[in-house]
Amino acid sequence: MTDTRLENRAQISDRVIGYATSLDRRDWTLLRSLMADKVHIDYTDFDPQLDLTLTADDWVDRVTAGLSGFDGTQHLSTNHVYEFSGERVVCVSQMQAAHFLNEADGMATSVIHGYYTTSLIKSAGQWLINGVKLTITATLGDTDVYTRAAQRYMERSQ
Repeated sequence: MTDTRLENRAQISDRVIGYATSLDRRDWTLLRSLMADKVHIDYTDFDPQLDLTLTADDWVDRVTAGLSGFDGTQHLSTNHVYEFSGERVVCVSQMQAAHFLNEADGMATSVIHGYYTTSLIKSAGQWLINGVKLTITATLGDTDVYTRAAQRYMERSQ
């Protein structure tokens, strides 16, 4: 494997891990910096209506609304496998996403297991995410926690 190939793999993994890190840190500026101007998001395994092509800014706004109501999240990304095609690459990574909501009767949690298929393009010398597909293999815990977290965010935003 050439040094360039290793450098590309490291940069791509940095982007994919950065995506997860930005979600957990609620660092929306970081999230936006990882993405191309237009992105295709396929989260239909989570919500059948989430098969969208939109601007990265619009996706960041949706993620902000979707996650900001939680007290915490932990998105893990492992076992990266790369498929290169010129200035494009697809990185498939195993994922686990835990979501925590502190409520009066205790901590509500939901954990999603599966994998991300992340598409990236090289632009101006850097890899940018231009597509993310979430494939869910299992969900554990309280799946209604997402609705309650979104409601909490809406109430706080008014």
